[in-house]
Amino acid sequence: AEIADYMLNEYRQIGRVEILKSSLHDLSELRLPEQRVQKINDTVSSARLDSIVSSAFGLSRSNAVKAIKSGIVAVEHMECIKPDQRIEEGSILTVRGKGKAALTKIGGTSRKGRIWIEISRYL
Repeated sequence: AEIADYMLNEYRQIGRVEILKSSLHDLSELRLPEQRVQKINDTVSSARLDSIVSSAFGLSRSNAVKAIKSGIVAVEHMECIKPDQRIEEGSILTVRGKGKAALTKIGGTSRKGRIWIEISRYL
């Protein structure tokens, strides 16, 4: 509130949007857009990066490995080039050009010894 007048006098536009003096609103009026997510329940052989990326983004495991080794996959916003890196519950995964997903839950094992996972993919 202390610098609102200064900012309105000094800044004429933000990006391509022109700022008007009447643009000042109370924070209680701020409405954030709803985050749309797709829940994915799947089983993986292990909690490795290549398995999780494959499941989250609908890639084959070999294409997931190629994407990881080419440097377009990030874990917790840090580039990762190791397909065998263990991924923990709550980790954020990003694949450049495909989107972002979060590993929300690592469950128990199935009768065949596979691990149940739940992924939230941001749309």
